[in-house]
Amino acid sequence: MDLAKQIQKIGILKKSIFAFYQEGGSVTVKFNNTEVDFICNAYTFEEIVQFIPEHIEVDEDTFIARFDGYDKLGKPEEGQYDFASVTFQRTEVLETPYMSICMCRGRMVAFSKTEDGYFNNLICWGKNQAETAALMILELMKENRIEIKTAINN
Repeated sequence: MDLAKQIQKIGILKKSIFAFYQEGGSVTVKFNNTEVDFICNAYTFEEIVQFIPEHIEVDEDTFIARFDGYDKLGKPEEGQYDFASVTFQRTEVLETPYMSICMCRGRMVAFSKTEDGYFNNLICWGKNQAETAALMILELMKENRIEIKTAINN
């Protein structure tokens, strides 16, 4: 539910088919059909993935991973256009069996480095596909690669 609240905070307010509700002392997920005890939307993968663009802009300063390090993307060849896209995969890890990866030219993308010099890899792990999509949206927002147009759509 914390992730759903973060998604709401960045401006994703579109009504979901499911929602978190307060029931007594606990929180439950059920069909979104009332405002009574409503906490926030509980998006499905199909609902949340719509906020990730098919093509994400990259520039010559974008880093792409290789086996033993990173390369700067550099300028594309004349007549070529580079972009990144997000893929979703299943993993072998029991706690987080799904992951999302932002890739360009078949390699993982890092748009920036931390203050310590580490690359901010755009890879997220989660318990389900919706979680990995929501985490990727937050990462893309931090990197100023997507913009959420706030609108309530009931």
